[in-house]
Amino acid sequence: TGGTYPSDAIQNAEIPQDKLLVEDGEGNYTIEDKADYSQLQAAVTAAESNYDANKKYTKASEDTFNAALTAAKALLADQNISADAEANDGTIAAATTNLQNALLVEVTLDDLEAALNTAKTMYAEATSEDPEVVYTERSIKTLEDLISRVEDYLEEAVYESQDEIDALVDEFNEVELIEKADYTDLEELLDGIGEIDEKAYTKELLAALYTVLQTIHGDLSVEEMRVVMANLEDAIANLKLVPVEPEQRPVNPDTLDNAMSYVVMMIMAVVAMVIGVVARKEANER
Repeated sequence: TGGTYPSDAIQNAEIPQDKLLVEDGEGNYTIEDKADYSQLQAAVTAAESNYDANKKYTKASEDTFNAALTAAKALLADQNISADAEANDGTIAAATTNLQNALLVEVTLDDLEAALNTAKTMYAEATSEDPEVVYTERSIKTLEDLISRVEDYLEEAVYESQDEIDALVDEFNEVELIEKADYTDLEELLDGIGEIDEKAYTKELLAALYTVLQTIHGDLSVEEMRVVMANLEDAIANLKLVPVEPEQRPVNPDTLDNAMSYVVMMIMAVVAMVIGVVARKEANER
């Protein structure tokens, strides 16, 4: 220690473990004290013992942890920093601090996995050949999409935060299978207005009926059907209350006649749709 030696002079020299050969760039070497790596080694040992491959961590914390651990191990593998160099730039101290500060943030998936399994059971029952309750296709599709999205999420295994996971649990808690309506009463009500084309009503009242008919589709929930039936009954009742005498009918065909045609065609289309829904239900029950 303390001198400068050409390479041939130290070719076969035994260098103590706490010393380090430092080359000056011109082929000459000095023997210097090696930096202290003990704290860095202790940090690596602690970090490796803290990591549990069976646990789940947020992506950001795991990425930071892995980067810090890799950098620390690289320094330990080389161990080519002298005590003087470490005193000047603190490379080992910085790596030690970075690794000690790279805290793993654990996340738990138990609630999400339990919610997913419950949802799968609900979906299987709802889509069985003979379900106890018939649900709207929309609500079944919403549940199906959520199940698929969470399965992909768990397979990808990239977790940003526990809050993100908890939000998915909340979605499962909020999703609801909605009972589908029985169309029998609606079919009867529509049959009752099949002769509407023989009457003459104001365009406004026909438009009101037309608006109600537009809300009818083949996937109504029980609550939606209740609203549709109430609105349809009101529209029909209003038509019967305010007929237009033949001499009062508008001359312009774009007012009454076209309105009447639209309503008649709408009634025919809706009746056909409803008959189809009822027929499919009866076939399924058989």
